[in-house]
Amino acid sequence: MRVSALVIVLALLLPAVPAAGVVSPSPKDPAETLGSAQFPDATTSGLTNPEILTVHEGDMLVQESGAVIENLEIRGTLEIRGADNVTVRNVWIYTSGFWTIRVNDGSAVIEDVEVGSASTPGERGVGGDNITLRRANIHHVEDAIKLGDNSSYDWVYCHDLASPNPQPHFDCVQNDGGASNVRMTRMYLDPTPAPGFDGFSGSGNAALFVKSDLGPIDGVTLMDSYLDAGGYSVFSTDGGYGPPTNVRIINNTFGTGQVWGVLHEETFIPWYGNTWNGGGDVGRDGHAAPPPSSFVDVASTPWATAIGWLNWSGIAAGCATDRFCPTAVTTRAQMASLLVRALPVGSSNVDRFTDDTGSVHEQNINTMAAAGITSGCAADRFCPNAPVTRSQMATFLVNALELAPTAADYFTDDGASVHQANINALAASGITSGCSATSFCPEQLISRGQIAVMLQRSLEF
Repeated sequence: MRVSALVIVLALLLPAVPAAGVVSPSPKDPAETLGSAQFPDATTSGLTNPEILTVHEGDMLVQESGAVIENLEIRGTLEIRGADNVTVRNVWIYTSGFWTIRVNDGSAVIEDVEVGSASTPGERGVGGDNITLRRANIHHVEDAIKLGDNSSYDWVYCHDLASPNPQPHFDCVQNDGGASNVRMTRMYLDPTPAPGFDGFSGSGNAALFVKSDLGPIDGVTLMDSYLDAGGYSVFSTDGGYGPPTNVRIINNTFGTGQVWGVLHEETFIPWYGNTWNGGGDVGRDGHAAPPPSSFVDVASTPWATAIGWLNWSGIAAGCATDRFCPTAVTTRAQMASLLVRALPVGSSNVDRFTDDTGSVHEQNINTMAAAGITSGCAADRFCPNAPVTRSQMATFLVNALELAPTAADYFTDDGASVHQANINALAASGITSGCSATSFCPEQLISRGQIAVMLQRSLEF
């Protein structure tokens, strides 16, 4: 990075002192300021009070943990280097340089900020690891967000992208390798370039673009957001380190400005609850509903619809090319992978158990443990090859969905089960009605078809 007028910012120098008689604003309370808005726009994101900004000319380097950067107009790059728990608040920042805000070997909460200026198009907006970004208005940069490890993004308004480069590649959210454990919620992602700029017939490249050019990508969740435009709105591809894994596109709303389609993928990724802006479900290929199941062994079962939906959503594959094996039991390891594909639980490589080494499900088992969904079958064991019982499945789902407990007792045959409270919580949610009117059959092994029904109900809960 080229640095000019470099400034070392210490905590004792901040915050900037506003003009006399002006009170520094408090962070926005989303419950108060966002109201009933479904997605962010210019009125519900960005600066809390632009009238009190103090101009800072040139780049700014922050190396002090706990520093607070607020009420500034920074005409340069803001870099947070080797500093943890930095807060950036009510700051407008823009530059024609490569980075606008970069967190380099540190951590930061960045909130109520505006990134970009129509008079000074930039390249990258916000990037780095260990970032919490919320209520940001990002525009007039080529790539608004460069995803980083262990980061969350909420209520971000990406629009009117621009670039100083002659052949720009406009993405609202981008990662070209190395990101894991990323969660995005309530975003507005439209990579359409600002007037006077071009890119893919005026539609930009992608709302979300992930490609493993520089390293593996794992655990990227985008949910409850609005996406539009792009060649494809969502583009996921192998750049050399394998296809991105555990990418989940859940409960989003799509506009119709895509050039080629809503999704480009090289491996099946979980995709469910997504709708068109005008109403109606949207599938990964633009279909309004799941196509008929290609499995030859499910049509006569009571679980056929759920199995087809789960397969279409990228959560469950078959046991063979044309078979699902709906009556076969499911192992605890297989259950871990189903839940991790289905639910936004992040990703973890921390090795929790000693008996799952070499399992193709090991990472998903570790992710389940890190998320608090399972504690294993013993202190350091998961018993990956043991079959799942209906009562164990109840506990998995209650933990994953964080269902509230209930005082009601729904069944007569689970009184001795350690899972009784979770069985009742699952029944109260409507996800299960038992194996009969008064029985749950807690020790019965659960079949793949039964799991399909429970997962579909859980995802629609």
